[in-house]
Amino acid sequence: MRAHTWLVHANWALVLTSALSPMPLTDHCASRRSALKEIVGGLSASAVPVAVVNPQPAFADDSVADKLQRIYDSGSSTYDKLYSDSLVSKALDFPSLRASLLSKAYGDVLEIGVGTGLNLPHYPNDGSKMTTYTAIDISPKMMEQAKVKIDAGNVAPSLDKLNKAGKVAFRTGDVNELSDMFDGKNFDCVIDTFSLCVFPQPIKALEQARSVLKPGGRILLLEHQDSLLGKALDPTRGIADVIGTCRYNDDVLGLLKSAGFTRIESIQSYAGGFLLEVVAS
Repeated sequence: MRAHTWLVHANWALVLTSALSPMPLTDHCASRRSALKEIVGGLSASAVPVAVVNPQPAFADDSVADKLQRIYDSGSSTYDKLYSDSLVSKALDFPSLRASLLSKAYGDVLEIGVGTGLNLPHYPNDGSKMTTYTAIDISPKMMEQAKVKIDAGNVAPSLDKLNKAGKVAFRTGDVNELSDMFDGKNFDCVIDTFSLCVFPQPIKALEQARSVLKPGGRILLLEHQDSLLGKALDPTRGIADVIGTCRYNDDVLGLLKSAGFTRIESIQSYAGGFLLEVVAS
């Protein structure tokens, strides 16, 4: 449900700026911080209309699966533009963050919550590490967009090669039913970017991901994490229905542990902890 809009003034910009101050000062991170500060600085000069949203996490149980499908089906045609035009996406260079995570993909790959295929151009150029690629999403309309990209070759060379070899598959389905969709432990790695925050039952989704991993398999995540910046950005969840489905306050490491992932192999945080890249097994 849409709520009334309100105006955010300079104090919101100050919160965002302070949230970025703990970021690691590598050259790349520094450039992201500088870019976002520049954008945020511009916000303080004039009021920015955003929407007030219900602070409760979006969607709490399996009964909303149909609602999620309708929201994402409805938003599928404008989804890519919505995210490519996002101030945060531009400032934090989401394509580079996606590429960093996806460089670790190998073997038989399952991507959950593939959506319109925003990750597809960012898989490794060298396809020697990947043997098959399978993608699922609850929204058929979103996956139609992803299929258009891959059939047109507008994807990483590794995926284009796999597609031409008949080793790419798209399946409509619920992440909570992976063990029913796939008979046995089929995948070397499961990949998820910015979808964990949407899943109504994130622990169950992660448990299901673990259930289809081969022995020694890994889950690769790039997700929103509870942080000061996430709290500051929470009001922006109302600017579109699809954005309103996402929680910014998940404890990603806690969710992984609860789902039975006992080993964190690597972890990298960005934007003062707002984004987390994790490889776990």
